[in-house]
Amino acid sequence: MNAKGGNCCAFTMCSNIGGRTENISFFRFPKDIERSKLWVEACGRQDLMKKTSEELYKNYRVCALHFSQKMFLNDLQNRLQSNAVPIREHNMQEDITPCNITPNQCNDQERLELPLESDILLLDHVVDHVEANTSNYIPNIEEKESKETQTDSTLSRNSPHKKLKFKKRNATLRKKIYKLQKKINTNIINTKNKIETQECIEQYFNLTDKFLPAPIAEFVKTQVRLHQQEKKELH
Repeated sequence: MNAKGGNCCAFTMCSNIGGRTENISFFRFPKDIERSKLWVEACGRQDLMKKTSEELYKNYRVCALHFSQKMFLNDLQNRLQSNAVPIREHNMQEDITPCNITPNQCNDQERLELPLESDILLLDHVVDHVEANTSNYIPNIEEKESKETQTDSTLSRNSPHKKLKFKKRNATLRKKIYKLQKKINTNIINTKNKIETQECIEQYFNLTDKFLPAPIAEFVKTQVRLHQQEKKELH
């Protein structure tokens, strides 16, 4: 999988642009449908879910900062393993806004609107739900941080102070989701080594559906299916 420049990195909260970001390679989305979905999920871009793998391959790129060292074929980090999947490790910069525009019209000053208060509360609820339902599978999940003191109820939602509060809260929640997802991924790797029969896989899927929110459960099951497919191809 070769590097390609001239596009915004598709990752949420990443502002790297091919041709402008020195010494960072950019990579096309894979043509394989299942792996392409994994890339979209890792990027945190729900808006790309409706696009075909062919559209993603032609128009979208991910920069090298979102891949672990073992995913590269060389030290220059300009060629990927055939089964490489990005990670969210470099996706949590509080002051960087994603270049969320069409691939050929990147604009450094294009900014996303700050989230509404209802969006923040919904995201907070999702984090609480994940923490409550994965305690048996993910050890040492940090306790939910104390809620911030509420500001004056008459303060306008559009005031600079409240916008800054929402922005910081949104970044904090995204960090917590990233930590949870990283621990889930670690648990997946450990569990894969124990799955040997279809019966075990189905049981694992049932537990995944029971204890994880639907989007995360689907992501986990897709990774297990890909792992099983790779094992069959090796044999």
